[in-house]
Amino acid sequence: MDAMTMGDTSRAGGRDAAGRRQATTRTTQVGYGVCHRAGSRSGVTLMELAVVMAVLATLAAITLPMLGAGHARVSVLRTAQRFATAVRYAQATAQDGDCRMRVVLDEAAFRVERAGDEGWVRDLRATTGVVSGGSNYPGDGVEFSRDGRPLVPGTATPRAGTFTFTCGGATRSVVLQLTGRVRVR
Repeated sequence: MDAMTMGDTSRAGGRDAAGRRQATTRTTQVGYGVCHRAGSRSGVTLMELAVVMAVLATLAAITLPMLGAGHARVSVLRTAQRFATAVRYAQATAQDGDCRMRVVLDEAAFRVERAGDEGWVRDLRATTGVVSGGSNYPGDGVEFSRDGRPLVPGTATPRAGTFTFTCGGATRSVVLQLTGRVRVR
């Protein structure tokens, strides 16, 4: 066989002089090179395994901090959206029920309350989890008039305002306009 042809020669496994079985060896000629393969040997070397582990560790070190920051952004967004929904609920209830409603943000939760004969009665309460919040309204709360406009708590004075939620480096705001429009930014 010349050097440029491909061929496959095999030597069958037989027995040596002591009667032990010999391994089958397969020789493959390709071009100018010759490859020898043992019939039953395959696997991964320790060096190959170490390289793969190093690559995976590097990828994990790069992506894990990004996932943490993404979780903070999602938590803040979800809390702001839930708060905006509670504000819209209070607004709609004030308009439909012909009563005053308020939304109050305290340390780890916000609550929606209805004005009753004996003071404020809680309609609903939701926690903010690890997200902290604040507002430019006095007492971190807003009341709604019967026509759905935001008011300074305890008064009849209409006022636009903002509730801000933060976690880590992520921040979202819920903006209440004088017209009653509620937006998440």
